[in-house]
Amino acid sequence: MDVQAVNVVIGGEAGQGLVTVGQLLAKSLVRSGFEILVSQSYMSRIRGGHNTFTIRCGVGPILAPREGVDLLIALDRETIAIHAQELAPGASTIVDVALFEGVEISCASCLKVPFNDISKPRYHNVVALGAAGALLGLDRTPASTASLLLNFEAVATALIAILFFRESVGRRILWAVGLITVASILLTWNGGNWGFSLGALAIVGACFLWGLDNNLTRHISGKDPLMIVGVKGIGAGLFSLLIVFILKAPMPSFGFILIGMMVGVICYGLSIQLFILALRGLGSARTGTLFGIAPFVGAALSIIFLKEIPQTFFWVAVPVMILGAWLMLSEDHAHQHTHDPLEHAHAHSHPDEHHEHGHEGATRAISGQHTHLHHHQPVMHSHPHSPDLHHRHDHSNKMG
Repeated sequence: MDVQAVNVVIGGEAGQGLVTVGQLLAKSLVRSGFEILVSQSYMSRIRGGHNTFTIRCGVGPILAPREGVDLLIALDRETIAIHAQELAPGASTIVDVALFEGVEISCASCLKVPFNDISKPRYHNVVALGAAGALLGLDRTPASTASLLLNFEAVATALIAILFFRESVGRRILWAVGLITVASILLTWNGGNWGFSLGALAIVGACFLWGLDNNLTRHISGKDPLMIVGVKGIGAGLFSLLIVFILKAPMPSFGFILIGMMVGVICYGLSIQLFILALRGLGSARTGTLFGIAPFVGAALSIIFLKEIPQTFFWVAVPVMILGAWLMLSEDHAHQHTHDPLEHAHAHSHPDEHHEHGHEGATRAISGQHTHLHHHQPVMHSHPHSPDLHHRHDHSNKMG
């Protein structure tokens, strides 16, 4: 249910605890970042009379109540009958399934919850509160929180690369990481509600694991990218399929599966393969940070193809992103360094100052990209470079 603007009515007999439920729901909405307006009606101060507790909530200022009910929490049958004509299109009604036993009640919008199977009668109002919270999405992390926290992947990748894998990152690249991250945050900020929860912690944890995955993948990036993508894809796919079976989630139709596979070939397979090649040539921190430009590419495509008008923050974020990208792409990192003896296999070409080996049995010079096991002799020289496959030397005494 969209909580951008929702009118919630809790109805029941006096004494059923609807005020308690209303106050708890109101507090939960406020703590999730929503604006609310509360009103109550008392038809009776004694048990047995019909009372209501109404909450209008939204992401912007709420100045007055309105007619039309988007979510009706009915603690008795009378509530269903009294408010049936007030339900807005697409409205939902939370009711106890026991209210329908032996009685014909017309309620197309009803979500029947087995209150008695969940709790004792005195706690039915709390069961209704839980159902309402789930329907309103209060058990989930707000979209604005999630979109902002997803920018932590680039930061996590860079921090892990610097702190744990000792990747060379100077002040210029640190500025670039910071600027691109700030630009991404500006772009994904939509002014919506903000809330911190276990879901938010889960997103931060996922970003940290993605950052770790990026750094570990960098260390095998010299291998065949197609093979790496295949192994990762099969592993992730089988694990996801296992979760589907454990949760007993319904399987989509063959048509949706086929469409998903076609999208996955481009948006996952090709994307990850290019990402691995970038890890091979640029290192984790730089690749992860440049990957943070992706939201700007999406925004630009939406302007071109969907004719969308970008938010004000987009025009603020663009120059910040351009400055960060320029700092990174124009890096000129050069100093005298030593290559230790190394034997490995990866795609390379000749002539190349790092690949001056011969090819036993070859009758002519080999040109173009080719892959084979080859040996690097120790050499000391100076030239501009990035922390690629051949430049993972120590920079303990260098910053810049």
